Amino acid sequence: MEKSKREYIENSTHIHRNSDKIECNELSTQTSVFVDNSVDNSAFSGDFVNKQGFKERFGDISMVIKILSKKSIIIAVLCCVIPVFCIFAFAMSKEVAKTAGSDNFYYGTIVVDAGHGGIDGGVVGSLGIKESDINLRLAKILEKKLSENNFKVVMTRTTENSLSNIKRIDMQMRKDIIVKASPIAVISLHVNKFSDSSRRGVQVFYDDLKVGKDFGDFLQSYLNENINSKYSKRSDYNAIAGDLFITKCVKVPSVIVECGFISNKEDERLLMQYSFCQDLCDRICQAVCILNNPE
Repeated sequence: MEKSKREYIENSTHIHRNSDKIECNELSTQTSVFVDNSVDNSAFSGDFVNKQGFKERFGDISMVIKILSKKSIIIAVLCCVIPVFCIFAFAMSKEVAKTAGSDNFYYGTIVVDAGHGGIDGGVVGSLGIKESDINLRLAKILEKKLSENNFKVVMTRTTENSLSNIKRIDMQMRKDIIVKASPIAVISLHVNKFSDSSRRGVQVFYDDLKVGKDFGDFLQSYLNENINSKYSKRSDYNAIAGDLFITKCVKVPSVIVECGFISNKEDERLLMQYSFCQDLCDRICQAVCILNNPE
């Protein structure tokens, strides 16, 4: 009886154990349904920690990180360098344009004529200053200002000497310079003198053929507003036409600017001041720029 009871217990235990195995096997079988047997899952087993095995399957991640890091650095550098390069290139292009202004690019040629010279000193003031010296000083200032504004300037004379001691030849040589220059305008600088010493201010003259009338009228008006009203307290001058050789050398706007009356003490004093000469030439240059660029 004891034996059969023991056998019963053993058999029962055996059955339970087998039942556990069956259940486990069934669970294992069911679980396998969710596993893709086509995939090599060994990588996710214990050898995942094996570096060599990981490299074989996924490559060296450190190398990938290095490559990505290098690319990020390159992109960052380019993002910094390209804007700087563009700014530098723009600045250089402006500098090149500025440099080219005096050599290659210009609006046109303007002849600046310093009246008289040499033995022909022109009129002389009460202090002994010669018109020819004042004219040359004004011409050099005007040349500089026009050049700075992209005009090519041709001077008929650059020293105190005339082109010839014979007046007729001197004037012909000035004409030759003007014709050769093919200018868009001619500006001849002089100083006035009048029997009435109260007369003062800047006056503009143009040719009697009226080629330079528009230029002369505008320049006189501009100088009335910015020079005469400021220094001589008058602004009623009108440009005057005349049979003037230097204004008829070529068929382009040509004017004579009488820059003040040396017979007037106040004007004579102004003509000896560098600041006045600068202001006057600045206004002449501005008028030329306005006419050349009306917009």
